[in-house]
Amino acid sequence: MDLDPKYDDYDFPTTAPEAQPGHPGHTTKEQDEKVRQLRSELEQLGYSERLDTLCMLRFLRARKFDVAKTKQMYVHSLEGTRREAVWDPCTNSLLLGQVH
Repeated sequence: MDLDPKYDDYDFPTTAPEAQPGHPGHTTKEQDEKVRQLRSELEQLGYSERLDTLCMLRFLRARKFDVAKTKQMYVHSLEGTRREAVWDPCTNSLLLGQVH
């Protein structure tokens, strides 16, 4: 998948060291399209944070690339971070009651 400079600004390698389906650098065209679709649907709902490709892939893999289920999980996860301290898998850090 080609990275999009609007969302992706990484200072580390973005290809998974081991070739695993659905992981960065090892996606199919269909999986790449699901990333774009999910990102577009989330933007239409007003979300603008954590829409980078690596985060989208993490969420999509967790729901076997089902965009509807992934969108529901993403929204639930983000809404949870607004209410309480939670671990953010996208940034690998603890968020304290707000979305960064």
